[in-house]
Amino acid sequence: MSTLSILPARASDIDAVYSIAQSAFTLPWPREELEMELSRPYSALRVLRPSPDERIAGFLNHWRLGDELQIMNVAVLPEHQRRGYARALMHDAEDAARALRLGSIFLEVRRSNIAAIRLYELHHYTVIGVRQRYYADNLEDALVMKLDLRLP
Repeated sequence: MSTLSILPARASDIDAVYSIAQSAFTLPWPREELEMELSRPYSALRVLRPSPDERIAGFLNHWRLGDELQIMNVAVLPEHQRRGYARALMHDAEDAARALRLGSIFLEVRRSNIAAIRLYELHHYTVIGVRQRYYADNLEDALVMKLDLRLP
């Protein structure tokens, strides 16, 4: 039986997080930027392990900005996708926001990333805007999505 765990990242996890980011994103954050997430007072970098003896399979980092949580990255290794790991990471972020009594969660997603958009919609995020030509690699638009935590 799986004993999935989501825990705060440690310095020793950064190489794995960076490797996952490289596999998931065309423009991954630099390794140094991910490492800085460990010391920023407004940031949380969380890693997912399918079981204690398995390597990190995914991560999510978010920033607390006033009354909001901003999801910066969520990624799962390709060989671990479609197992509910991204969903578990999203639940973890939502739990953190509720524990902090925040009003909402925001994120940006590529307009073409249909799988991610569906995941966010399953979590009741709605599109509230578009950032035109947001992504530097291909000038693709980003959809801005929001989860209102004040709604029942």
